[in-house]
Amino acid sequence: MKRQLFFVICTCFSFYGIQAQISPIQDYSWKIDRIITEDETYIPPENTSFSNNVFTAEFQANNYIFGYCLEVDGTLSFDDANQNFTISESSSALDCGQGSSAEEAEALNNLMDLEMFFSEEFLHDWGGADNFHNPFSYEFSYDANMIYLDITNGEGSVAKFYVNTLGSEDFGNNDLSLSPNPVKDVLYVRSENALQIDDIQIFNLNGQMVKQIGTVKNSQILMNDLENGVYILKISSKNRSIHKKIIKQ
Repeated sequence: MKRQLFFVICTCFSFYGIQAQISPIQDYSWKIDRIITEDETYIPPENTSFSNNVFTAEFQANNYIFGYCLEVDGTLSFDDANQNFTISESSSALDCGQGSSAEEAEALNNLMDLEMFFSEEFLHDWGGADNFHNPFSYEFSYDANMIYLDITNGEGSVAKFYVNTLGSEDFGNNDLSLSPNPVKDVLYVRSENALQIDDIQIFNLNGQMVKQIGTVKNSQILMNDLENGVYILKISSKNRSIHKKIIKQ
């Protein structure tokens, strides 16, 4: 089953001050790592890929899609100021197909178990499909090309997701270099292949966009207006993007 994730990114050609943003939660199809409840930590079995499909979470401006077999989708609303969202309604559909081998049958059973646990233990109460554990807060952490997303429900349970930002549509790390890093005042962006940069967004580690640059003049980004700390640069060129971590001193 193919699903497309449409996301909205503010595209402007000026600098922005600190503002609440729900990116990058809408930018990716998130893979599940584990679910932590008061009673247990559920770690999915290794074999949960059925016909190259795995459990994912996808977010749009006003709706969501969780899972593959026991797919749950519905309506949500984001509270940017508090970095959380509230689910108001949902629907589900069972569309798994059948395994043609013992290995596929095992993967299918594992995938079903994972999705049932997520739905009934994390998303809402047993037998209460509309009794959601609202609100769901979220936060990000970063490590090299990995972005980690932790979603905490109103009961304190945590679902941990991740994504590798170097996908098939991304350009490689060697195409761009940032220096100096750590940086104090001016960051230089250099491209080995004369890559045209269309947009640069700078996020703090809470996922808030603190600056956006539409055009990079003389391959320079002024950093002296940012507080000291760690930031993530999302550099876009046509339909491709890459994330780079920098340290502001």
